[in-house]
Amino acid sequence: MDQGVKDMAVVRCSECGGQVSTKAKACPNCGAKPPKTTSRVTWLITALIAFTVLASMCSEKPQKTPEMVAAETANDAASELAASKRGRELAMIENGKSAVRSVLKDGDAAQFKDVFFSNTVKGVPIACGQVNSKNSFGAYTGFQNFVSAGTSNLTFLEEQTKDFHKVWNKFCVGKQKP
Repeated sequence: MDQGVKDMAVVRCSECGGQVSTKAKACPNCGAKPPKTTSRVTWLITALIAFTVLASMCSEKPQKTPEMVAAETANDAASELAASKRGRELAMIENGKSAVRSVLKDGDAAQFKDVFFSNTVKGVPIACGQVNSKNSFGAYTGFQNFVSAGTSNLTFLEEQTKDFHKVWNKFCVGKQKP
């Protein structure tokens, strides 16, 4: 038998149903072109994509134990509490600065540094730090310590308060956070 005849197969035409050789470029009956065959490379790429998708879907995610969930919840709650606590501290610092500005001759020109939050033994929030302000002549006087509980009547400046060092030592010394 001839090798060319052996390689040739006959299939049905998808249009007219007639007999067509697999080597033919078109159906001899209706002229329809045979469907294109999918290359091996295309099949390989499709198989790799399918395998990757299937593998990612089947990969087991570790189940969380109740202890793990409880620990995550506790960590989240602690983080939220710390953030809200720090937010309250920062708000107190700003209230303290505002109160200091209200007792100065030119509060808008006040310069602050080393301001920090402190809590009294009874839980009263305090802002401690240093402020540089202008005098009546418009000149800066240099930094001085202040202690403020957020209102002008509970704000004490080093240069305006007798025995200021007692107030500073009681509420601010050793309370500054790193």
